[in-house]
Amino acid sequence: MAKAGDVTILVVDDEADVREYLTACLEDHGFKVETAVNGEDALEKMELRVPDLVTLDLVMPGISGVRVLRRMRRSPKLAEVPVILITAFAHHSDICGEIRELMAVPIKYRPRKLMEKPITPQKLATAIADTLNVDMLVTLGDSHTDFDVTGV
Repeated sequence: MAKAGDVTILVVDDEADVREYLTACLEDHGFKVETAVNGEDALEKMELRVPDLVTLDLVMPGISGVRVLRRMRRSPKLAEVPVILITAFAHHSDICGEIRELMAVPIKYRPRKLMEKPITPQKLATAIADTLNVDMLVTLGDSHTDFDVTGV
């Protein structure tokens, strides 16, 4: 089983404070993190270096998260990269339709999870660790301890 420090997560969100929050959450749990400021930036970065997992905001100006995911699934290089969708609009009618469409594809191409903002650090880190089957660090007060989430 890999360790959190052996994998790289690409955090994609157009809001700087959200990117910083998600980055801090994941780094506190031992993950390596890269960020992208929008969909175009994410696609460019993934062409240079394929991440182990992408957290993808659905609603962004320019290239939306939905369009980013569709482009990833058409790319042989990115088609099977696990994606966790993050949105504050999971119950908005337009988003619900797009989410249903994204889930109507073969299972290996589907988003692994949909998380609604606000997200707690522990839930995000656990979702990623479960998806990638990795050990992660768990913050207990001011100390870090190795924690195997597969047995939880």
